[in-house]
Amino acid sequence: MSVVEMMVACIVVALLGLMVINFLFPAMTMSAQGSIRAEMQQRGAIAINRMVNDLEQASIGSVGFLPPNAADPTGIGIVRLLSSSDASQVWETGAVCYFYYPSQRRLTRETYPPDPPALGLPFNASRPLRISPADLLQIANQSNATEMTLAGDVEAFTVTNPGRSLIEIRLTLQQTVPHSQKLETLELRRAVTVRNDS
Repeated sequence: MSVVEMMVACIVVALLGLMVINFLFPAMTMSAQGSIRAEMQQRGAIAINRMVNDLEQASIGSVGFLPPNAADPTGIGIVRLLSSSDASQVWETGAVCYFYYPSQRRLTRETYPPDPPALGLPFNASRPLRISPADLLQIANQSNATEMTLAGDVEAFTVTNPGRSLIEIRLTLQQTVPHSQKLETLELRRAVTVRNDS
């Protein structure tokens, strides 16, 4: 084999190698992107389903909202109905709270009480309590042993009450695809109708 033939063979092998790499790299990126999207979908669905389950056990008067603020957490506090009959309702003497911490990009769930903080909220089993935004902010800023992270890589989280007993949840997750500069974004929305207070 001559030197020219050897150079031509090396060039052909190099071109074939480049073609294979150009084919495999996008395929690997697409595979990673699909895996990340599926994983985000699963995490987001678990978080929203957990919140919906708690909201379905509440009335509009037992849901307190901590509205969005650039530096502070956003969230809700839910006092759930334990049992109901024609004559009476029995409410939990505590709350389930969901908080989104923008600087940490995470969504958490915790129960209150236990303390901290010691707020002295007047929970009463015979009527629901709506936790004020100020009290929710104190709970969010002093986590207790019940806090658990429901989702990471959270880009945005909002809970709104557009009217009567409707509560809308929006959760946006965002993650960088490995070996690329692409951001994969997933937005989940749910609308929940809770009990009226009347």
